[in-house]
Amino acid sequence: MPEKKDEKEKDEKEKKPEEKVVHDLMPVQKLVPMFADLTPKATLEVVREMAAALMEVITSSKKKLIVPITDKGGRTRDFMIYEGWEFLAAVSNMVVSTDDPIALTDKDGHPNGYRCKARVRDGRTGKEISHASAIITRNERGMSVVPAFQLYSKVQTRAGSKALRMVLSHIVVLAGVEPTPAEEMQDSNVYEKGEVVVGRGETLEPKDPELSLEE
Repeated sequence: MPEKKDEKEKDEKEKKPEEKVVHDLMPVQKLVPMFADLTPKATLEVVREMAAALMEVITSSKKKLIVPITDKGGRTRDFMIYEGWEFLAAVSNMVVSTDDPIALTDKDGHPNGYRCKARVRDGRTGKEISHASAIITRNERGMSVVPAFQLYSKVQTRAGSKALRMVLSHIVVLAGVEPTPAEEMQDSNVYEKGEVVVGRGETLEPKDPELSLEE
């Protein structure tokens, strides 16, 4: 009997740390604050309500929040600009912020654009729930003569909308809008042949620059 009791106590001691680890990890999995305590059905109802509110804002806003973009095949689709994504962030209790943009140079060392990282945080706790990086260069259409301060601002907008897309695109889709922010679409196929140099001597091929720049 004493041997069985010792074995039972040993088993209980081994189980307790494992149970505590599982318990500690559970809250971390609830990343999106507005859905943290909702059932799947309740979550869907909230998403539909937010999509309807977004459509109301889109149709009633004096400022045009939707940009129709036609691809090479002649298909026109609607994309939402940054202010629309900001509206969704506000009603979702999320806050978006950007780091200071990092200057980029071309292969000859000349200034060529900026890279920026944006973060989305829970408005109540300040915890980060999403982040994304973006770049803008003078190789893009219409950017060769744009003042540097405008490039600096544009890359922050591009990064912010991309970070918001990570957690809010499902709502945009239900509203009948494409999930890609308009800021990412307006300059598609923008890279010409060449190289972009980031930081101190780190050379990147321009085939897929945004993925290459992700941290």
